[in-house]
Amino acid sequence: MSPSLALTCARVAAVLLCTGAMAASSALQAQQVRFNVDGPLYHHVVNDRRGYEDVLVPAVVVSNARADALVIEGITVEALDGARVLCTIHLDPRAERAATAELSEMRAMGLGTLVEKGLAPGVLGAGTRLATGDSLLPGAVAIGAPTYLTVGGSPTSVRARVDLRGADGASFTVWSPPLTLVAPPAAHLAFPLRGTWYVASLPGASSHHRFNPQTEFAIDMWKLDSAGSIFTRDASAPGDFHGFGLPVGAADAGEVVAAENTATQDWSARRQREGETREAFARRMTRLHMEGMASDPYKALLGNYVVVRHANGLHTMYAHLKQGSVVVRPGQRVARGEHLGDVGDTGDSPLAHLHFQLTDGPDPLRARTIPFVFDDVRLDALDAGAFARPAPRSPSR
Repeated sequence: MSPSLALTCARVAAVLLCTGAMAASSALQAQQVRFNVDGPLYHHVVNDRRGYEDVLVPAVVVSNARADALVIEGITVEALDGARVLCTIHLDPRAERAATAELSEMRAMGLGTLVEKGLAPGVLGAGTRLATGDSLLPGAVAIGAPTYLTVGGSPTSVRARVDLRGADGASFTVWSPPLTLVAPPAAHLAFPLRGTWYVASLPGASSHHRFNPQTEFAIDMWKLDSAGSIFTRDASAPGDFHGFGLPVGAADAGEVVAAENTATQDWSARRQREGETREAFARRMTRLHMEGMASDPYKALLGNYVVVRHANGLHTMYAHLKQGSVVVRPGQRVARGEHLGDVGDTGDSPLAHLHFQLTDGPDPLRARTIPFVFDDVRLDALDAGAFARPAPRSPSR
């Protein structure tokens, strides 16, 4: 590893140089600065062969426990190895305000349930309000966005420092308690599909899943033809997609804890209409998506889905399943490889594919995803994706 790489950290696409230093000591004030996470932070070395480790640090939450209004002047996130600072990144307070304003807007649109699902317990208590504008009023909370760090070295914890200014003009600093990085529980699963599939959105820096704790280590699976296309003809109907209707099997034995089978996909609404501009189409789709999430966020996002709890306490989820194809029900025991439903396009996905993830809880909109490996295929950590062709298997262990 080169010396320059060992000092590199990044937030999303921005790569910054950072210097190692001994961590400064400060009194911890947990009630004022914390991370939006319940429990430790799962750490998985996705890109170890590239000479660095990456960590998705949960959003920084700043609460005003004082009697006067506060202004956030600066936010710093550090990755540490023991007491040694491996990486320091300075966040723009304006981004914290913008993220909080977006949550407020979602609440106003009737998406308060979805907002609560994305927050750790206790972040918004009874009577707590989200901050508005530049000031953090008494009792208000500001909630930023997750921070993606790439770190030279092996971090063991992360922490945040927030610089604040009171109404009297005096500035002060508050540190969060350190958030410990832990190895995720081991999980060895069976590939849930038959034949050869293109597995996309692997948990590298280019994955759209990676920057959301609820989907961080999720993957998408697409069926391709010999020309590398996911559909035939003009993709004007679900059956034009090669994966549509193919069977999905359980990745391991367990008990079904959730199943949805009534979600539909309105293809006419999700296609740009004759004479409709791109801008008008985008606005209409946003309205359609928001209305769906306000009505039922699970159906709007996941469509038809199945969640299976396994003996180790972890859960697998299979989403966007074909309407009416789910053949299992909550409480039912399933064997590894047993048919759950079929690949579809329901939910936030007009293109037929399987969304798959492993989580630490049964609620796919609240639980955190966990890295996993398939026993019968190898998926290298390539940002672009990988082809997977599982070995033949018996429907049970």
